[in-house]
Amino acid sequence: MKKYFYPVILAIILLILSSCTGNNYLEDDSMTIKPSEFSDETNQILNLIDDEMAFFDYNIDETIKSISVELWMYENNTWQSIGKIYGNTDSNSGRLAIRINDASYDIFEIDENGHTKSSYESTVDFEKSNAITGTRLSNKTKIETDKEITLWTKLGSDDTSMISSSADFRHSECDTGLAVTVMFSDKPVE
Repeated sequence: MKKYFYPVILAIILLILSSCTGNNYLEDDSMTIKPSEFSDETNQILNLIDDEMAFFDYNIDETIKSISVELWMYENNTWQSIGKIYGNTDSNSGRLAIRINDASYDIFEIDENGHTKSSYESTVDFEKSNAITGTRLSNKTKIETDKEITLWTKLGSDDTSMISSSADFRHSECDTGLAVTVMFSDKPVE
């Protein structure tokens, strides 16, 4: 009896452990984007900055040739692109930083060669909103070629409540909004 008991228990444990790998958990870091992780000391310094800022690390393989980051604004009952940065990829990993404040929206591309900053004037006014909500990418996410990934949304409503869609910010019920997306492509920028 003991001869069969231990292999069956081992098989059950392995089955349980393998079933714990859900959609949000990716063992392999290749072709993923996730929130950056910092030391406690770095987090303390970042907390001193009054601006809202988010960092994201990505890993890609040789099939990815370019990256684009796009800013979206909700105005006149529609989402409109208000800015976009794009370029060819030089390495298999990098970091994006996004800063949103009352004066500007800044996008930083950071890699082993340094960083590039792109700034856009702040045009979305959340001051009149009675309800404000925001979401950021919080889990490691699989990168798929030419598929948009939402990094950050901030939505405002004239009502005291709103319905936001985590699947696609464009389906949220809001009166004002800002979103930042990233897309990785297998085609180089010319």
